[in-house]
Amino acid sequence: MLSQRDDSFAPPSTGSRVRVRESHRAPYAGHFGIVAGVDYGDSKGPFLVRFEDGIQFRYKAAEIESAQEHRTVETIHWGKL
Repeated sequence: MLSQRDDSFAPPSTGSRVRVRESHRAPYAGHFGIVAGVDYGDSKGPFLVRFEDGIQFRYKAAEIESAQEHRTVETIHWGKL
């Protein structure tokens, strides 16, 4: 995830709300979840994301984005209508 202030990588922390980026390879693409844990030693992906139905998947940083950043984009689009 990129920080809007300085375009540097800002990894999500436990408890952060994230959205799985659209991809045919990522389970639950487009869905929102909560980061349940972070383990940089896990080869499948450091970010364990839990969804409303209780399912959990591990993702790499490139596969998720901040839900807060996503909302900002939606707001900008609606403002142009």
